[in-house]
Amino acid sequence: MYYPAGVINITLEGNVMTERINTAAMTNEELVDQIQRGVETECAYQQLFINLKPIILGKAQMYRSQMINFDTDDFLQEGYILVWKIISNGRFKGGKFANYYISAIRRRYIRGCLKNKEG
Repeated sequence: MYYPAGVINITLEGNVMTERINTAAMTNEELVDQIQRGVETECAYQQLFINLKPIILGKAQMYRSQMINFDTDDFLQEGYILVWKIISNGRFKGGKFANYYISAIRRRYIRGCLKNKEG
């Protein structure tokens, strides 16, 4: 796979050369690809969560008054679980991941609001 400049970091300590992928320099789509291929998945998930946190919190603001039992940590946890489900189920097939994720999290929060009204 081709990596743009700045994505691969190579360090040399003694006689050992270490190659690390700089996930901070990758797009959301590249991070999803890394995860799906099983390459440095923990780092890729962490960076994806950092990238998506503003979206999660922005959408949470819209629905917070209707989901009174949820605090910020609950919204973040739901958002991160949704990322994992989208990727592990293979639902994301291409395009801009953030756009796909915004639609998915909106649906998730709307369902949460409906459950709150019912029970």
